[in-house]
Amino acid sequence: MNMYCRTIKPYINIIFLFLLLFSHVTLRAEPMYVPISIAEAQSLTKQIRLAPENTRKVDMLLDLAYFHMEKEFHSDRRLDSASILLARAGQLANRLFYPKGIVTTKVLMGLCNTYQGKDEQAMGLYKQVIASAARFKLFELEGRAWHLIGLQQDVKTRVLSFKKAIACYQKVKDYGRIGHLQNRILFTGNYAAVGRYFPGYFPISPAFIPAVKKELSGKITQEKKIDLLLKLASIYIYRSGQQDAHLDSAIALLSLAGQLSEKTGNRQGYNEALLLKTSAYREKGKMPEVYKILKKLTDTSKTKLLMNFANHYYNIASLNTGEDRKLYLDSCMIYYKLALQQSIAIKNMKYAREVMKKTIEVLDALTGFGNINPQEHYALVSKNAPIIGFPSKARLYSIYASYYNNTGNFYKALYYTQLMEQNLKPDLDHDDKYWVYYTLVAIYKNKNDLKKTNEYYLKIIDLASSSYNTIIIYSYVNAYIKQLILLNQPLKAQQYLKEIVKKIPFRNDADNLYYHVAMGNYYKSLNNFQEAEKSYKLALRYAGANWDREPKFELADLYARYGKFKLANQTLIPHGAVPMYKLNKTNLKFLDLQARIDSGLGSFNTAYPKLSAVRKLNDSIYAVSKDRHTQELEFQYRTQINQAELHAKDLNIQLLKKNAALLTQSAKTQEIQLRQAGLLVQKKQADLKLKEKNIALLNESTRLQESILQKQGFERQVAIGAAVLLTLVSVLFWRLYHLKRVSNAQLHLQQQNIEASYGKLQNVLKEKDWLLKEIHHRVKNNLHMVMSLLESQSAYLQEDALDAIQKSQHRIYAMSLIHQKLYLSDDVKTIKVSHYITELIEYLKDSFEVKRIDICLDIDDVEIEVATAVPLGLILNEAVTNSIKYAFDKDEKGKIDIALKVSDRSFELRMADNGKGLPKGFQFDKASSLGMKLIKGLSGQLEGRLSIESGGGTKICISSIPLDYQQRLNLDKEYEHTGSENGLQAL
Repeated sequence: MNMYCRTIKPYINIIFLFLLLFSHVTLRAEPMYVPISIAEAQSLTKQIRLAPENTRKVDMLLDLAYFHMEKEFHSDRRLDSASILLARAGQLANRLFYPKGIVTTKVLMGLCNTYQGKDEQAMGLYKQVIASAARFKLFELEGRAWHLIGLQQDVKTRVLSFKKAIACYQKVKDYGRIGHLQNRILFTGNYAAVGRYFPGYFPISPAFIPAVKKELSGKITQEKKIDLLLKLASIYIYRSGQQDAHLDSAIALLSLAGQLSEKTGNRQGYNEALLLKTSAYREKGKMPEVYKILKKLTDTSKTKLLMNFANHYYNIASLNTGEDRKLYLDSCMIYYKLALQQSIAIKNMKYAREVMKKTIEVLDALTGFGNINPQEHYALVSKNAPIIGFPSKARLYSIYASYYNNTGNFYKALYYTQLMEQNLKPDLDHDDKYWVYYTLVAIYKNKNDLKKTNEYYLKIIDLASSSYNTIIIYSYVNAYIKQLILLNQPLKAQQYLKEIVKKIPFRNDADNLYYHVAMGNYYKSLNNFQEAEKSYKLALRYAGANWDREPKFELADLYARYGKFKLANQTLIPHGAVPMYKLNKTNLKFLDLQARIDSGLGSFNTAYPKLSAVRKLNDSIYAVSKDRHTQELEFQYRTQINQAELHAKDLNIQLLKKNAALLTQSAKTQEIQLRQAGLLVQKKQADLKLKEKNIALLNESTRLQESILQKQGFERQVAIGAAVLLTLVSVLFWRLYHLKRVSNAQLHLQQQNIEASYGKLQNVLKEKDWLLKEIHHRVKNNLHMVMSLLESQSAYLQEDALDAIQKSQHRIYAMSLIHQKLYLSDDVKTIKVSHYITELIEYLKDSFEVKRIDICLDIDDVEIEVATAVPLGLILNEAVTNSIKYAFDKDEKGKIDIALKVSDRSFELRMADNGKGLPKGFQFDKASSLGMKLIKGLSGQLEGRLSIESGGGTKICISSIPLDYQQRLNLDKEYEHTGSENGLQAL
C-alpha cells in the first residue's frame, strides 16, 4: 500500500486517457486520443518544415506535441520538446485567430503541467480553457477541461465537475464520453468501503493547499473546520513524493480533527481521522500504530480499514508470480474474511456485497494453484450468500460450472449448467445475469451447440444495451455473426447487423472496431474480397496497439485465401510458439494461417514446424473433444437413467394415488349408508317437534291478533298527529322559500353593481398602465433630445467643455435606457438588470471605440425598480468611464470586471480593472471630482456600503444594497438631506 499510495497520484490524471483509448477522432488536433505512431511522427516533422502558416500546420504541431507527451511519460526531455511545440502552435494559432487551435493548445499545456507536477499552473490553464471554449462554443473542449479539473478535486466536487462535462458533451452528442463519465460518477459516488478522503483513491491536488489554509483561518463552523482539517491532511498524505515532514504535519492535523470531533460528537469525523492516520503511519512504516487504531475502530470504519488491508495485498499479488503471488492472495483472503464477518455483524449489506465481490475475485485467482474442490474452495461464498443476498444460486452454480469447464471435467460442468438454467430467474441483478450468460456461452460453445450459444449471445447483447455499460457490446455482436456464418446464415447476419446499428449506437472505438470486423467476416463469407478488405481496414483505424490482433488476423486470412501471401505476411501479427497446455481453436487458427502463408511464400522450412504443431494441436484438441463428447454422452446416459427412474417413480405414485382414490370412494359409500339410517330416526324426531311447533303457533296467533288491534288504535293517533305536523312544516317551507327568493334578488343586484364597478376599475387600470408607458416613452424621447442638443453643442466647445458634455451625454443615456426598457416591457415598474447593464456597457464601448480593453460581465438575472436602476446605472457609467479613460495607458491592453450578485434581500455591485490604480496619496473622502462625488452620493442613495481599493488596479464595491424599494424608501427619508442630496446636486 505504501508504494501504491505514492504512485496513484501521477496516474490518476491519465486514467481518462487510458479509458478513452478507443476515442477515435477524425481531426487530430484534439486533447484526448491515441497518440500517433513513430512513423507518423517522423513524417509530420518533415511536413511541418515545408507546411505554410495555416491551421493545418497548427494541427500538425499539436499532434507532434501530444506524441512527445505520451511516448515516454517519465521523460523530462520529451515534455520539454512537447512544451516547445505547444508554444509554436499557440503563437501560430493566435496569429491566425484559430480558436480551436488556441483552446486545444491550452488543454495540452495543462496536461503537460500536470505530468510535470505543476498542478496549480494546470488548474489555471483549464479555467482559461473553460472561459475560451464557452466563448467560441467549443463544447467538447470545455467538457474535457471540466473533466481534467474534476480529476484533481475531492469526491464531492469531482462529481459536480463531471456533471458539467457531461452537459458540454450532450451539446455535441458525444455519447461515448457521456457514457464513460456516467460510469466514472457511478464509481466515484457509489464505491463502497471508502470515506470522504480515505484511502486516497481520489487524491486532491496540492494546488488546493493555499485555498484550504485560507479557509481554515477564517470564521467557520466546527463541522466545517473538521472537514477542512481532514482534507488538508489527506493532501499531505496522498501527494506524490511526500516527505516525513508532510506525514508529521498530517498526523498533527488529524489529531486536532479527532479532538474537535470528540468534543462536538461527530463520530464520522472521528473515524475518518483515525482511518487517515493509519495511511500516514503505514507510509512511515509504523505498523504497530496501525494495529492499535484497528482495535479502536467500530462499525463501518473497521470494515473500511480491513478492506484497505486486503486491497493492499491484492495489489502486491498482482505484481508477483508463483508462490509469492499465492502467499499475498492468502493474506488478502484473511482480511476479506474478517471484513465480511464485520459487515455481517453490523448488518451493513452494502459493504458485505462489495467484500463478497472481491472475495470471489481472489478465490478465482487462487484456483490457478493446483486442483481444488470448488464446493470447499468457495465454501465461504456459499455459506454467506443467503445472508447477504449475493451471489444468487445461478451465479454460484456458474462459478462451479466455469471451473469444471476450464479443467476439462465436462460431465460436472453440464450438471451445474442444468442447475444454472433452472435457477436463472428474471429478477436476477445485471451483474449475476451477465456472468451466468457468459458461462453458458463458454460451455455451449465447447459443446458445439451453436443454437444455444447464439441464444445466450443475444441475451448478453440485450443486457448490455439496456444498462450494463462496461460491456463492449459489439465484441459479442461480432461473435454472434461468426456463429451465424458457421450455421451458413449470411443473410440473417446481414439483417442483424443492419438492425443492431439502428438499435444500439457505437459507444466507443471498440464498438466501431468489432462492428467492422463483423462486416468483414460477412463479406468474406460471400467471397466479396473488396468489401471485406475495406471493412477490415476500417476496423484497424479504430484499433489501438493492444486491440489490432483480430482485425489483422482476419485481414491476413483474407489475403491468404486470394493468394496475396506477401500482404498476408506483412499484416499478420507474429503469433510465436504456442504452449501445448493452451489448447484452443484460436491458437490452432493462427498456426494454421502462418503455415499457409509460409507455404505460399515458399518458406517450407518454417512452414513444416508450424504444420507439425497444427497437427499436434489438432490431435490434442480432438482428444479433448473426444473426452468431452464421451463425458457428454455419459451425462446424457446418466440423465436418461435418472429420467427413467423418475418416470418409474411417477408411475408408482400414480398407482398409489388410484388405490387411495378407491379407498376414499368406498369410505364415502359406507358413510352415505350410515347417513341414510340416521335420517329415518331424525325424521320421527322432526315430526314430534313439528306438532309441538304447531301448538305453539296457535298460541302465538292469538297473542298476535290482540297486538294488532292495539297497534291499529295507535296508528290512527299517529296519523292525525302527522297530518297536523305536515301542515305546519309546509307553511314553514313556503315562508323560507319566499325569503330566499327575496335574498337572491338582492344578491343578484349587488353582483351586477360589483361587476360594473370591476369593469370600470379595469378600464382605469389599463389607462393608468398606458399613461405610465407614455410617460416613460416621452421621458426617454426628451432625454434623447437633450443628448442630441448636447452633441450639437459639442461641435463648438473646447476639449474640457467637450469632455464635460460627453460625460453628461453618457449619464443621460444611462437614465434614458431605463425608460426605454420600461416602455418596451410589460411590467412598467421593474427592469431586468442583466439586459440593462449589458446594453449600457455596449454603448460605452462603442462611444469610446474600445477594442484593447476586455469588459467581462457576471450579472445575476434579477429585476429591480426604477428608483434603484437610475443611481445604479449612473454609478456604472462613472466607474467604467473613469477606468476606460484613466486606468490604462494608450494602446495598453486591459480588463474590466463587473459583477452584480444577489443574496437574500440585498445585492452587491463590484467593479474592478487591472490598470495602474489610483494616484498615490489619494483620499476618497477628500476627492473633489464630480464623478467621485456622484459615486459616493448615489451609493448613499442606494443605502449601500461603498469601498474603494487600489492595488493591481482599482476595485469599487457597493454591498448590502436593499432589493426592496419600500425598505430603502424608509431609509431614504433619513438620508435625503445628506449623501443623496450631494449626488443629485452634483448631477
